[in-house]
Amino acid sequence: MTSRLFNPGFPYGLWDEVNTKFKDSAASNPPLSPQSTNAPLDQSTLEALLAHIPQGEVEISTLDTNVTCAWCNVLYSVDISTTGGTKTRLLVEFTRCRNASLAEDYMKHYLALFERRLSDGIWPAGIGTHSLRTDTSVFWIRDTIFAKVFVDDFSTDMPSDRLKHLIHNVARKIDEHLEKYSVSEENQTIPHATLQTARNMLVEVGQTFKVHIMDAGDLHKVKPSLIEHTDLVTQVGSGSASGEYTFFALKYGKTEITLPIAHAKTLAMKLLKLTIDICKGPEKVAEDDLNKARQREEISESEHELLHSVLFDEQNRTEPIPGDLVVKITNVLCAQVMICLLNRQGLEIQIPEDAIIAIARRFDHRVMASLLEKRGLTEPLTRDVIEAAAENSDGDKIIQVFLREGLDIPFTEKAMIQIAERCSRVLMIDLLHRYGSEIRIPEEAIIAIARRFDHQVMASLLEKGGLQEPITKKTIEAVTENSDGGKIIRAFFREGLDISFTEYAIVQIAERFDRDLMIDLLHRYGSKIQIPAEAVVAIAGRFDYQVMGSLLEKGRLEELPTGDVIKAAVENPDGEKVLQTILTQEELQISIPETAMADIARKFGHQTFELALKKQGSKVRITREIMDAARHNYDNTNGIMKLLLAQSGVRDLIEGEELVSFARYFDEELMDLLLTSLAPEVQVDPGVPQRMVKAIEVNSKIEGLDKKKALGERIMSTFVERTTVVV
Repeated sequence: MTSRLFNPGFPYGLWDEVNTKFKDSAASNPPLSPQSTNAPLDQSTLEALLAHIPQGEVEISTLDTNVTCAWCNVLYSVDISTTGGTKTRLLVEFTRCRNASLAEDYMKHYLALFERRLSDGIWPAGIGTHSLRTDTSVFWIRDTIFAKVFVDDFSTDMPSDRLKHLIHNVARKIDEHLEKYSVSEENQTIPHATLQTARNMLVEVGQTFKVHIMDAGDLHKVKPSLIEHTDLVTQVGSGSASGEYTFFALKYGKTEITLPIAHAKTLAMKLLKLTIDICKGPEKVAEDDLNKARQREEISESEHELLHSVLFDEQNRTEPIPGDLVVKITNVLCAQVMICLLNRQGLEIQIPEDAIIAIARRFDHRVMASLLEKRGLTEPLTRDVIEAAAENSDGDKIIQVFLREGLDIPFTEKAMIQIAERCSRVLMIDLLHRYGSEIRIPEEAIIAIARRFDHQVMASLLEKGGLQEPITKKTIEAVTENSDGGKIIRAFFREGLDISFTEYAIVQIAERFDRDLMIDLLHRYGSKIQIPAEAVVAIAGRFDYQVMGSLLEKGRLEELPTGDVIKAAVENPDGEKVLQTILTQEELQISIPETAMADIARKFGHQTFELALKKQGSKVRITREIMDAARHNYDNTNGIMKLLLAQSGVRDLIEGEELVSFARYFDEELMDLLLTSLAPEVQVDPGVPQRMVKAIEVNSKIEGLDKKKALGERIMSTFVERTTVVV
C-alpha cells in the first residue's frame, strides 16, 4: 500500500510524526497493489475463529454498528473466562473502508489521537500490511480493513506478558482469516440491495415521503442518511429494520439523499443515491401565478385582492366569485388557481359556459373532474365545450371524464375529426360502442381512424354502423400506411365493401403487406385494377412465384416488366421460379439488363439462363462479366457455358488464362465444344497450351489418365493447327 501524506488539521509537527510512525509500520513484503476482501466478519465467524484460544472459554457479543459514506464499523466484545473464575474482556473492532486509501487514513487518524508520544511504547506488530502494537492493543490494516484488538477491562488479573500474548494471538488469527479472503478490487462482493423507490422522486413542499430499500434483511443500514441540502429535506426517525426511511420536504428545490449500506457478514459497502425534486404545492403555485397575473395587469387590483383573500387569507372569506372573473381566471391564470377555487368549501362561484369552454380547452382533465365533482354543471354540455375539449392535448381524458359521469355529449363533425386524429384507441372504441350510428363520422375522421388505429377499431366502426359514407380512395391510401393495414383491408373484404384502389395504395400493399393479401386482392379484382411498375418490382422482390403467376395470368400489368423487375426477382429467395414465371410468358417483351444477365448466370440453373437468352433473342449481348459470372456458378457452370459458347461473339472474349481455367474445371464434353468452336484468329501466349495440359491433369471432372492424355494431345494439336500463337 502506498503511504499518502496525511495532515488532518492537528497541531504543527504531529502529522509529521504520524506519517513517520505509519511508514515504520509497513510490512516487509506488502502486496504489489491494494486488495479488497470478501472475508466474513460477522459474530458467528468471529466465534468460530476464537473458539479454541488456550486462555479459556470465549463468549462474544456485538456492541455497536455504524455505517457512513466512507466506512462500516462493527465493535465486538470478547469475554474470556479463565480457570479460577476471572474474566478478561477484549474488544475487537473492524472498520471496513470503501477503499484501501481510506483505510490508511483511518489508521493515521487513530494514531493522531494517541495521548502519548508515538515514539514511546508503540512497536510494529508484524501482521497485515501496516501494523502496530502496545502493551494493551494491536491495530493493523489488511486490504480495506482497519482492525483493532484491545483490552477493555484493566482490572484483569491476567499477567501483562500473558495478556500481550493473548491480544497478539487473537489479532494473528483474525489477520490470517482476512488474508485468506483477499481479492482484487473488481472481484469484491458488494451488497445486492437496491432502491425500491425511483431514483428520481418528485415531491411537494410539505409532503412526507418514504424511501424503501429492497432485500434489506442481510444489511447493516445507516440510521441517519446523508442529505446534501438539509434545509430542503429532513429525515423523520432513524429508519426501520426493513429498510424504510421517512423524510419531510421543507421547501422548494432539489437535493440528493445518500443511504450507505453494508453487508452484514463482509461489511462490504454500497451507496444508494436518489435525487429529490421538491416542487411547490398547488396553493403555492396558484399564489405565485396570481401575483404574476397582477404584475402583468391581466387582473385588476380589486380582483387580485378578492382572489387572494378568498384563497389564501386565514380569515377564510367567502365572497361570491362573479362569472366574468371566473371567465378571466380560466383564460389567463393557471389550473391550480381554478382547482383551489373549486375546492374551497362554502364559496359561491358562478361558472358560465365561456368558463367551461376555457377549462375544456386550456386545462388538463383534473380541473374538469374537480368541476364536475365539486360543483357540477347547471346546463348540459354544449357542442362548443366538446370541440374545445377535442382540441386539448389532454382532451382524451376530459372526454373520458364526461363518459364516466354519464353526461350527454353532443359530438360535432369537427369534434369527431379532432378525436380521431388525437385520441387513444381505448376512447375511440368506447365512443363507437356507446354511440354507434348515433354520431356521424365524417370522411376526415374515417381517414384518421384508418391511418392511426388497429383493425379492431375499424371492426367496431363497421359493426356499430358508424360508417355512413362509402370507402374513399383516400381512406384506402391511409389504410395502406397503417402497420395493421392488411387486417383492415381484410375487414373491408369481409363486409363486402366496394373499394377503389389507387396506384399509390397498390404500391403500398405490394411493398408492406403479406403474400395472402396480395393474392386475395388479385383474385378479387382481376383486371379491374392496374398494377403500376413500382408494385410489380415489389411483387417480384418480395413474394413467391404464385403471386407473380396471379399477377400475370389475366393481363393486369399496366406496362411491360422492366429491367428493375428482373433485378428484384434475382434478389428474391424464390427468384428462380419467379423469373421462370415471367420469362415463360410468350407475349411479354422484356429487356434484361446486362447486370441482371450476369446475376442470372451466377445464381440460377441453365434452364433459367436459357429462358433469359431466348427472351432477349437477337438483342442478347454476352459480356465478359456474364462469362465470369457463369464460371463462378459452380453447380451450373457446364450447362450455362454450353449456352454461352453457342452465342456469337463469345469466342472473341476467351483469352489465354481463361482457357487454362476452362481446362481446370470443364468436363470433357464442354472442352470438346470449346476446342471445336475456337476461331482461327484466337491468339494466345506460347505457354498457354502447356498450362492447359497441366490443368487437365488435375481436372476432377475428367476421369481416367487415357482421356486426360488424349485431351491434352488434342489441345496441343488444336493450337498448332487452328490458332496463331503469339511468340
